[in-house]
Amino acid sequence: MNKRVEIDGTYFIEVDDYNWTLKKHVKTAPVCKNGQPSKNAGKLRDVTLGYCSSLGNALDLYTDRHEKDEISKASRPVSIEELKTILLRVESACKALKLVEKCE
Repeated sequence: MNKRVEIDGTYFIEVDDYNWTLKKHVKTAPVCKNGQPSKNAGKLRDVTLGYCSSLGNALDLYTDRHEKDEISKASRPVSIEELKTILLRVESACKALKLVEKCE
C-alpha cells in the first residue's frame, strides 16, 4: 500500500520504499497528437513529474513546476510581486500537507 502526500488538489507525492514521486492531475486533451479526437477527453489522469530521493527534493520539484505552471498561464510578463504571490501560495500549500493511505 502506497502513501500519498496531498499538496494542493492538483499536485501530490506518492511515497513508497524507494522514492518520493511527484505527480499531477491533468485533464486529457480533446485532440490526440495525431489530430484524432480523444475518447478520454476531459477525464483526469495522473502524470509523473519526477522521482525524488527525499521529501525535500520532491517539494523543490513541486515548487519549480508550480511556478512554471503559473507563469505559463500569464498573458503578459510576470512582475516580481506576482512571483512573490506564487511563492506564498506554494509555501501555504506546503504547510498544509496531508499524508493519506492509497488503497489499490
